[in-house]
Amino acid sequence: MVRNVAELALKRLGYRVLSASDGPSAVQLAESTIEPIHGIITDVVLPGMGGREVVDALHKRLGPLPTLYVSGYTGDRIDEEGIKSEGSYFLQKPFMAMDLGRSVRRMLGERK
Repeated sequence: MVRNVAELALKRLGYRVLSASDGPSAVQLAESTIEPIHGIITDVVLPGMGGREVVDALHKRLGPLPTLYVSGYTGDRIDEEGIKSEGSYFLQKPFMAMDLGRSVRRMLGERK
């Protein structure tokens, strides 16, 4: 449900969105699209493979991309997942659509 709401909010803000229900599907979708991908938004914990694994797989195939991780977890769990790196951002769940939009603009380097 969070994924659907986030997708709708981003589309309303004018972004094109590729959406997948789990990690392996996200990698497959990104590999099969002809559209350019400008950034990744992923939950830290996903079915099939973790968010960090998805990002690593996509970076290998597409090159480094800015990444926004979202999670309901805090602190130690986030550190354990190793998501803090240059070019990555974090948004705590629950969040509002305007917070998501602001985080995506920051991730992409837009000034809106």
